[in-house]
Amino acid sequence: MSETTQVSRRRAFSLMGLATLAFALPTQVLISSEAEAQQTTPPAGQQAAPPAGQSAAAPEGGTKGSKRRKKRRSSRKERRKKRHEGGEATQQQK
Repeated sequence: MSETTQVSRRRAFSLMGLATLAFALPTQVLISSEAEAQQTTPPAGQQAAPPAGQSAAAPEGGTKGSKRRKKRRSSRKERRKKRHEGGEATQQQK
């Protein structure tokens, strides 16, 4: 007496998902460990990099990028101001 059962798609996908978890879980457990990274000292004459998530102090007046950004913004404001002042004068001439 041989009894055959059909497996629905939903059931098949759930079984495949469980099988995938069964393979993935042990690798995650094996990869994660309690070991910490070793601290290294920089060679003589070089500064150590700041820890992850922290940036080094910006030089006086900001970085090159922030200076360029401030200059662009001020130039943009001046152009806008001229355009708006000039726009009123041209509207009055019409």
